[in-house]
Amino acid sequence: MLNTMLPIFHQSTEIVIVGEKTDETTQQILDHMNSEYLPSATLIFKNTSILDEALEKIAPYLIDYDMKNKKTTIYICQNHQCNKPTNNINDALKMLHN
Repeated sequence: MLNTMLPIFHQSTEIVIVGEKTDETTQQILDHMNSEYLPSATLIFKNTSILDEALEKIAPYLIDYDMKNKKTTIYICQNHQCNKPTNNINDALKMLHN
């Protein structure tokens, strides 16, 4: 029951990580994000190494999300507004915790 009330008290947050699954930086970012306590956040990983048709059906807007500067990229969207994408985990964490 409490989980259904979270959106009332917390802003909705979506974290999209775009990168290659085998990349060390990508894995570090995913591990770090998974260790954060973010009860009202949805974490999505877009693996650029493969064409994921299932992901495109579920979230077609992710087609436009890509790696910036050829590096793993983090998109933080809160209340249906997205911040500028970043390649820096610390910048992404600041966005999440503000």
